[in-house]
Amino acid sequence: MTQPTADGDRLPREAYASDANLAARRSIYQYQVPRHDLVALGLRHIPARAQTILDLGCGNGQYLRRLASEGLPRRLAGLDLSLGMLREAATGSSGAIAFVAGDAQRLPFVSSGFDAVLAMHMLYHVPDIQLAVAEMRRVLHDDGMAVVITNGIDHFVTLWKIYQRAVSEVCGSGAPDPRSATRFSADNARDFLEAHFEVSSTSYHALVSVPSPEPVVAYVRSLSAFLEPLLPHGCAWDEVCAAAGALIEESVRRDGVWTTLTATTIFACRPIAQ
Repeated sequence: MTQPTADGDRLPREAYASDANLAARRSIYQYQVPRHDLVALGLRHIPARAQTILDLGCGNGQYLRRLASEGLPRRLAGLDLSLGMLREAATGSSGAIAFVAGDAQRLPFVSSGFDAVLAMHMLYHVPDIQLAVAEMRRVLHDDGMAVVITNGIDHFVTLWKIYQRAVSEVCGSGAPDPRSATRFSADNARDFLEAHFEVSSTSYHALVSVPSPEPVVAYVRSLSAFLEPLLPHGCAWDEVCAAAGALIEESVRRDGVWTTLTATTIFACRPIAQ
């Protein structure tokens, strides 16, 4: 199945034109138990000696801002396809961070220019994942570290079952698996990463229990740029969202909360000598 990628300009123009969609998805994690601070958990893999750090698909710059707040003499850079996200990242960050519009498949940086490279929840959007991983290795020093985060196929599995049921009810036919993370998940990430890195990983699981349907419906609606193109011909996105909302509301009424599992893995990647 064709998964949504950053090919062309639909994702940077719609899904990531601003921070709004990401904010809708982040908000649901306030109901996560135990809470996992993925920013802190990811950044702890960066070697203390690292002076030059690149964040690929930096989005709103949250990882770079956390690094900048440590007050260490580092050179920080963030790359993203979305000019809107880069504007928001620059607005909320200090002048010590350089933000660059660019493509992870063709990084506009010299070889061996960074001590650490981050790729947090972004490689599944890249059309050619193998090329992006090769580019990560190219711009890393031989003794550097790449840190990669992605979800497992069980992440939010309850939501995807509800979504597929809603599509079936509205459209009269089932929906393909809509999860973009299946292109690059915790379950297949090593297939891509181990071509260029020695890889270790740590997985984190939790339960999200939401007491009202609104945050869950907002989460679904925030994914319109990914999910709407995959709908059967003639199937209305708003009707699918309404049907999903009704199913989520039914679950909250019946159980008192809507619940799902989260499953996220952090990969620490040491470059293989070239």
